Amino acid sequence: MSSLLVLCPAQKKLFSIWSNNLGVPSSNSSVICGRARFSMSSTHYIDLHPDKIPKHVAIILDGQRRWAKHRGLPVQHGYKFLAPNLKNVCNVSSKLGIQVLIVFAFSTENWIHFKKGIELTEEATKSNGGLHLMVALNYGGQYDMLQATKSTASKVKDGLLQVEDIDNILFEQELATKCAKFAKHNLLIRTGGELRISNFLLWQLAYSELYFSKKLFPDFGEEDLTEAILSFQQRHRRFDGRFDGQTY
Repeated sequence: MSSLLVLCPAQKKLFSIWSNNLGVPSSNSSVICGRARFSMSSTHYIDLHPDKIPKHVAIILDGQRRWAKHRGLPVQHGYKFLAPNLKNVCNVSSKLGIQVLIVFAFSTENWIHFKKGIELTEEATKSNGGLHLMVALNYGGQYDMLQATKSTASKVKDGLLQVEDIDNILFEQELATKCAKFAKHNLLIRTGGELRISNFLLWQLAYSELYFSKKLFPDFGEEDLTEAILSFQQRHRRFDGRFDGQTY
């Protein structure tokens, strides 16, 4: 699995780990390749319908600081468990058949705590040919939409685009998630018990199912992820009163 660090404008950065079968990064990108193995032991998989696995899942990784405080530890200790647990989530996601996973965890000041762990996650998931992992760093959904609007307007001003040509597909090509194979997120999971999306992927989550877990992320495991997917599969997804049969 190769890796690509996408450096966007100051307030919008995405760290992307690309699987080999989803495309080749540009020539000026940093690429690392390798191999790894995965295991699947949870009995909860037997309850899941393989044809209804969400292709694109977003997770807000919340609760690291509270996890540490509850144990009388410095808050920084909570972030030490972020990357190892993310590696576990990636392994489970790959086995389930999830193809794109984007996670929202922290602001730039927490990058120091997470960077080394990301390298370990990267090393352990190199041969994962079915998962594209994206990590949102200091990301804001409103800013993402604003920059996409400015970029689109600039192309109209320069004569590269006609106003009549602007549609959802074109606009999504200006968003930070444009590199993902599946731009539409089927499911958003938030750990930590908070019931909000916190300015994350505002455009992309328009028709996503929402799942809120009370588990703090360091305690969020294989069983919790499969329960979230099972909840997703049990829902009847309807848009404008009609069932959408192509939502998975």
